[in-house]
Amino acid sequence: MLFQDNSPHRRSVMRALSLFTAWGGLIFCVLNIMRGLHWLAAIEFFAAMAAVFSYYRMATTQRLLAWSVGFILCFYTIMMIALLVPNTSPTIFVWVFLLPLISYLTLGSHLGLRFTAVYVFFAAVAFYLRVEMEIGILTLSSAFNVVLCGSLIWVFSHLYEVNRERSQQALMKMASQDSLTGLNNRLRLTEIFQREIQVAKRNEIALSLLLIDVDHFKEVNDRYGHILGDRVLQGLADLIRSHSRQTDYGFRVGGEEFCLILSGADLNSASKVAETLRQSIDSESFEQDGESVYVTVSIGVAEYGNDGRDLDSLYRVADKRLYEAKTSGRNRVVKEGFNHAVDIRSVSASI
Repeated sequence: MLFQDNSPHRRSVMRALSLFTAWGGLIFCVLNIMRGLHWLAAIEFFAAMAAVFSYYRMATTQRLLAWSVGFILCFYTIMMIALLVPNTSPTIFVWVFLLPLISYLTLGSHLGLRFTAVYVFFAAVAFYLRVEMEIGILTLSSAFNVVLCGSLIWVFSHLYEVNRERSQQALMKMASQDSLTGLNNRLRLTEIFQREIQVAKRNEIALSLLLIDVDHFKEVNDRYGHILGDRVLQGLADLIRSHSRQTDYGFRVGGEEFCLILSGADLNSASKVAETLRQSIDSESFEQDGESVYVTVSIGVAEYGNDGRDLDSLYRVADKRLYEAKTSGRNRVVKEGFNHAVDIRSVSASI
């Protein structure tokens, strides 16, 4: 799973780590001054000040991944330097056991695995050199205990993060996807629309919106039952997907109402897509007890810029044109022509 650059979970962990590093850096700075390691104390002091700045910056930055990687690189590098300094306490190596936990919590499973592998290797080399220099011999049982404990922490951290990311991904999919049709649900409409508007502005391309509503859908449910009604909605979703490019996005925004965002399509191009889709739906049949059931749709089309500068206004125009398609006979596409105010709420029951 990819790192989520604005994840509240990552952000809170990084801020907590920054605050802990600031306090810890100051404490170790004082201890190393007492040991006469003034150069190491200076590094730890500046690291503590940087951690204070990071604590406040992490609260608002939109580039959380870049800040996290930079912070972890500095944090781990200073740790490796401290491990190799002869006069530091041998117990400093207990901090190595935190490497997997910190890496996975702050960077996710992919980057966390890479950072852990690299710095655990350096820590193992530092541990071996320190033991050889200060003790002269490393017993097999001591080495086995260290390796076993470190490996277990690494394995459990990796398994936890992988499962957590999978669970989060499943929850996000449930929250953003319509369970019946597999299309995006209405909750994602604003998010995707805002993102596509930025793409359209940056690339100077058009963007249009289709609102699609099934004609007389209540009669289908009343006559043939909700099972067929669900099959009709699933079939329409499949047709919407088949008429969409990779840059288009389909949504189920109501019971029998769908929306399609067309990137790079002006009003005329979007109307052609809408008409092709309407014809495909018109010719599609659904079997029920040996009877072929046909449905039609009405479609309203609106273009960003000419018909609205935000989602609400664009949606409102497409909705009014959808209403005109309904009142002028249904089973048609309307891309322009409403000049009168229409209260959609007052006629929604008849549609």
